Amino acid sequence: MMTTPRILSGTAALAVAAIVAAGCSSGGNTPSTPGPPPPASPSPTSPATTSKQVSPECASLVSDGQALVTVVTQFIGGQATGDQVRTAASDLSDSIDSAREAAGAQAGVQLDAAEAALQQLQTALTARPPDVASMRAAANAALTALRGAVTVCQSTTPG
Repeated sequence: MMTTPRILSGTAALAVAAIVAAGCSSGGNTPSTPGPPPPASPSPTSPATTSKQVSPECASLVSDGQALVTVVTQFIGGQATGDQVRTAASDLSDSIDSAREAAGAQAGVQLDAAEAALQQLQTALTARPPDVASMRAAANAALTALRGAVTVCQSTTPG
């Protein structure tokens, strides 16, 4: 069987991470990662967004979410260990806890969804053999939830 679909799905996950970062750090100095450009879709950026400072809690959600997707993609490609995935998931869980305190109840639903996705990811990781399709789906679900949480986090933090 060909492994191309797995690579393409991992690449798609990285593109989702790039979209999340672009939406959350417009105007920031985020290091670029090699790979395909994000899918072409209208992504309005307003000057008001660039003048608002991103809180550390919001920024951690973005960076730790990106790190998780990267490590999951590396794990699927055989270049990362299960322990590295667990560490990235734990880091993101810590960021979710910090963001929950900063953003309050407004981001609760999205943060709960991200935590549930992290739990699904860890369950898929411990399956024998690891369920890589479920890991990929859970990482993507976590990023989707994080996108909403970061939007709320940014709107509730002073800037």
